[in-house]
Amino acid sequence: MKEYHKLADKSGAIIKKRTRIERTEDVHFLFEDADFSISTIKKVNKTRREGCRECSNNKAG
Repeated sequence: MKEYHKLADKSGAIIKKRTRIERTEDVHFLFEDADFSISTIKKVNKTRREGCRECSNNKAG
């Protein structure tokens, strides 16, 4: 619920209702347990940027 509250505060949206939709599958879906929260995506992007900088510095030096 925190993510919905953050989005509503930042965008000015009003969330009147939320619905959880579930489905059953015979095969495990690849992204089922993946975390696509805003904070996780930011952390991954930061880590990748730092890795790119390190790689660039190693090639330049």
